[in-house]
Amino acid sequence: MTNNELEFFKNKYNFYKKKNKTKKHILLVDRQRYDATVINSIIALALNKKYKMNVILLSDLGKDNFIIKIYNQLGFKKYLKGINYLQFFKYPHIFFYSCLLTAYGVFKTLNNGFLWFINNYKVDRVPFGDLIYDTNVRFDHRYLKPKVDFRFIKLLIISTFRIMLISKYFKKYNVNKLVTGEENYSFNGGVALRLSIFRKIPNFVPGRTSDKEFEIQTYDKQKLYLGKDNIRVKNIYKKFLRFKPNINDINKFYNLRQNKLNQKFFWTQKNFTKANTVSKSGLNFIKKLSKIKKKKILYASHGFSDAVHQKGLSYAFKDYYDQLISTLKFIFKNDKDNIWIFRAHPSSKIYGEQSIFLKVINKYKSKNIMICPKNVPIKKLYNICDIVVTGSGSVGLEFICEGKQAILAGSSGYSNKEITPFFASSQKEYFSFLKNINLIKNPTIKQINLAKKALYFFESGKFISKKITAKNWVKDKIFKSFFINFFGMGMKYNDYIKLIHNMLIKDIFKSKVFNEIKKLV
Repeated sequence: MTNNELEFFKNKYNFYKKKNKTKKHILLVDRQRYDATVINSIIALALNKKYKMNVILLSDLGKDNFIIKIYNQLGFKKYLKGINYLQFFKYPHIFFYSCLLTAYGVFKTLNNGFLWFINNYKVDRVPFGDLIYDTNVRFDHRYLKPKVDFRFIKLLIISTFRIMLISKYFKKYNVNKLVTGEENYSFNGGVALRLSIFRKIPNFVPGRTSDKEFEIQTYDKQKLYLGKDNIRVKNIYKKFLRFKPNINDINKFYNLRQNKLNQKFFWTQKNFTKANTVSKSGLNFIKKLSKIKKKKILYASHGFSDAVHQKGLSYAFKDYYDQLISTLKFIFKNDKDNIWIFRAHPSSKIYGEQSIFLKVINKYKSKNIMICPKNVPIKKLYNICDIVVTGSGSVGLEFICEGKQAILAGSSGYSNKEITPFFASSQKEYFSFLKNINLIKNPTIKQINLAKKALYFFESGKFISKKITAKNWVKDKIFKSFFINFFGMGMKYNDYIKLIHNMLIKDIFKSKVFNEIKKLV
């Protein structure tokens, strides 16, 4: 052990102690990342103090794992085991039923396709197909040729077993509150969150919104289907209606965003800066494109490996790659008149998707299909292109702000009819938009102003209901260092242990931030 570890594990911290006489429990789901242990634990502790319930930890990790030892040191001793192969023998009836449901899911998917699976695979009437599918295509570029193979069937059995096991835990331990750091994929966090939504159990998902602010997100069915930050979500729409900046304030914000690329914003954070990286070759491409006197359509791709359904279950395609290749096929067959520019997502480099993106575009060679090179600023493309087609990205809202229309393949934060009427609820509707793309008119002045207001609303963080701001923690001697270091996210293990030790040796219950968190939960 290092000196920091010895210091941490030899101390007795005044944190969580089981002492409430209640049958109701708070379920704390481990994210299996050491740098997420304490922030999740703080939310669970706040719930424990406010509602007088005991906390149970759920994890796939063994009791000797150093992450579990951190939780133990914080006082969380009650521990539920997630998935391992021994669990199949411990709960043979659950395993048997999981195999039956898997057989049904496989049969229906083979006959109806993965889109059926995404939208219709349920366990006890709760939809889980999207979580399982997104997990299936998350790794090893499996979105290229999704198929019902051994790996998918294995994932389906394990995921279904996990769902039923956690459902059993919910009932057995009378879970009344949930804390999880995961929202997507069919692992413990995503499954527990989905169950809590359909059982109307209050859930709490901590996360960073910027370098200075921290939010506590809660989910319900509306947020699940539309997306957690969708303007059509009831409480967000109410906030949007109450948000009444004057036109000067909106224009001031918009000009700042357009011209000060070193600024950070809530909704897009650093993505807008990355999207406007410039190079000589990029500017040359813009110059060449500006000379073409045809209608130009930008296709703004997403990262193929991203969880497509994290922004809402309403999506016309299986995944982002499916949308790209289906769009290419449609253009190649039906549109020889308009110029289509295909732009890779900045994250494609991180996921090793650049060569895949280039390969699929080159497969459909045509004079009117072009690849946008690297480092072409999105702001330049506003001026050159007439319309943008994307999945659910913020680029659509940015185009509308510039007086250009946007076509979306699904739900997005700004997808309501007043701002963008062209968000598809099905592939049929999506291709209808593409078929009639030359008839689509530019946004009205009212639509443009509403889009700018929406962008201001999202980028300034007005849509966030529960948050701890810099104003809360900057004078808090207990939490300040923890917040400055982003709760230890991305820190080396040894540095993280030192950071949390220095915080936990103080009386956390006297912290203004902790008591503010208690109010929010």
